Amino acid sequence: MTHSVIQRPCNGLSEACACNIVFPADNNTKSYANGDIKLIHLNTHGEPAGGASHLLVAFHQHGSHICVLISYGDGSGPSFGNIDLTAAHSQYDPASGLEVSMPVSVFDGNDFEQKTLVIVVNQQTGTITTSLG
Repeated sequence: MTHSVIQRPCNGLSEACACNIVFPADNNTKSYANGDIKLIHLNTHGEPAGGASHLLVAFHQHGSHICVLISYGDGSGPSFGNIDLTAAHSQYDPASGLEVSMPVSVFDGNDFEQKTLVIVVNQQTGTITTSLG
């Protein structure tokens, strides 16, 4: 079964609850653009097995607050096995926005594979693009 990275609005998602912030929080949150863009590693306490980690992306766009949950899979089963924000790298391109890449693991049914998640947050357009390689 092929899985992909999905995006869902945070509103109403139990996975997006602040009780799922991974501690120590200093190692599992990142702030960019003078605090206007935040990335937060969330973990739903080991459930479902094989992938309980999600990435919350919150940012401001023209006075509005946008919150998106980035997950692996179809949203009904396992997500990322882990997200390593301590190893995240970022760069800014005025044309496309803030690009952040980070190591993640995904469960392939037998074992965890190491991959790189790349997200691009464009505050001007209010969009987030993702890729997994």
